[in-house]
Amino acid sequence: MIRLLITLFVFVLLACDLVNPLPDPEPVPVGRFNSIEMQGKTVTFDINCVTPELCWEYSSYDKSTSDYLSSITVYGQRTTNNLCAQEVSSFDVAISISVPSAGNYTFKFWQRSDSTLDTTVFVE
Repeated sequence: MIRLLITLFVFVLLACDLVNPLPDPEPVPVGRFNSIEMQGKTVTFDINCVTPELCWEYSSYDKSTSDYLSSITVYGQRTTNNLCAQEVSSFDVAISISVPSAGNYTFKFWQRSDSTLDTTVFVE
């Protein structure tokens, strides 16, 4: 009886291990700007992000700002733990950033550790 209980307990522990949560979001390179629009002091970037396979979607973004310079990193996340076609893919996302005042603002979107996709926008 004890052997059966131990076997069931081990089986339950192993079964719980099989239900893996999705991996943590990772930075994804911004490939291009689809469009850049301004409304007041808000700049909206419609961007295309490149993913290593088909099973990815937008997760979030981080922004660090110093005066008139903003560095943005976009994060994507796998949508499944199952096998996925190993084919480069992409997703589009719109990111809106408000600025405090008029001026020339430079936005640097992460592409890889040593490269960014940059643009400068004049906000009236």
